[in-house]
Amino acid sequence: MGTRKLTRLHVPYARIAAWLPTSSEPPKLTDWLQGLSALVAVMTAAPALIIAVITYRGQQEINRAQLGLAQLENQRHQERFASRVVAWAEQDGTDEPLSLMRFQNRSVAPVRKIVFTMMVRDGGTDVFVATVSAPPCSLLTFRLERDGKPFTTDHDWIEAIFTDPVTTWYFTPERLRPADSNEALWPVTDNRAVELTDQRAPASDCSG
Repeated sequence: MGTRKLTRLHVPYARIAAWLPTSSEPPKLTDWLQGLSALVAVMTAAPALIIAVITYRGQQEINRAQLGLAQLENQRHQERFASRVVAWAEQDGTDEPLSLMRFQNRSVAPVRKIVFTMMVRDGGTDVFVATVSAPPCSLLTFRLERDGKPFTTDHDWIEAIFTDPVTTWYFTPERLRPADSNEALWPVTDNRAVELTDQRAPASDCSG
């Protein structure tokens, strides 16, 4: 059996050289300057972005504070008359249960459509419609009548609904708020709060 002769492959040197990676040229001065400019731009933009974010958040806080102040000022303006109105129950000078209702209007505006709401002995509530309005700077005294008869209560928690030039309000010993649509309706009842005219007096510290 004869020996096979291997054939040597001849590849031109130029082709091999084309396959080999060529060495990169050293960076030029312009390349360094471009890279440095980009780095400076990034370093400059980052603080500017942080400052912009802080400024935006600060402005948001200022806007919220201004909105809160505007709402508070508007609330005070709306309540400028109603906040100077108060109601409470008193005894008539005897040991009997509470039978007199005091209504004080220390504002310079008239108050009308006065309705008293109070708890009754059976655990429910009842309403009493005042027969008069409260002039500015006045203290009125009412006697409550239920079904045409004097009414007394053991509860001193008194609520009142009244209307001033702004709107209709709901007063309790703890807070004052605008009356809702149902509370603002004039009640249909025979219960009355009859003013004792001989006890009407001027209110002190009248303003608003």
